[in-house]
Amino acid sequence: MGNESIEEIPRHRKCRYYVPGGFTELGKNYCAPNAKTLGEQWEQRQEINVEDCDKCGHYKCKYIEYPLTIQELEITDPEAWGIVFEPVKVRLCEDNKTYFGILLGEFPWKTRASFNEEEGKLKISTITNPCILLPKQKKVVFGCESWWSRIKPGEDISDITDEDIDNTWYVKLLRGLAKKEVFENGAAERNNQKALVADGKTNKSTQ
Repeated sequence: MGNESIEEIPRHRKCRYYVPGGFTELGKNYCAPNAKTLGEQWEQRQEINVEDCDKCGHYKCKYIEYPLTIQELEITDPEAWGIVFEPVKVRLCEDNKTYFGILLGEFPWKTRASFNEEEGKLKISTITNPCILLPKQKKVVFGCESWWSRIKPGEDISDITDEDIDNTWYVKLLRGLAKKEVFENGAAERNNQKALVADGKTNKSTQ
């Protein structure tokens, strides 16, 4: 959602049944109104025309919309955990420079809310994230806005390079998924072309 307000988000993207296109399908939009899991969403998705969303009877907003009738309110107090105070090196996304930091632990990062429509219960809680103090910069950053790693005893502080980032398991996973999707889409396109060629030959032979 980024910095957009709910009002600024297009209707189709607010629908809980909406499925965005993959790495090689930018600009395409899908819908899976009968899916109950993320896996089913991907398997059952059907490409849609966003102009038709206004007429769709399946639309249901995935965000909390007001006014709202609340039968019960459950609030979980913000809490830090996993306090460690360990030395780390941090590369900020904003300037790509590496700094010395101190990992404090998992600290509250954002507030989240969920609403159970059947029970009428609204839950308020916080999301935690690794919190890192940068002494020289006199500021605190979170792990989700940087690349960081622990400094082992006796290890010199070296810059976190692009190669280090490329070798992280989740970057490898995302790139692997992107390559797989490109390969599968390419194979499907080649099969379609073969079918069209074969169909053309069949039509000529029957004339």
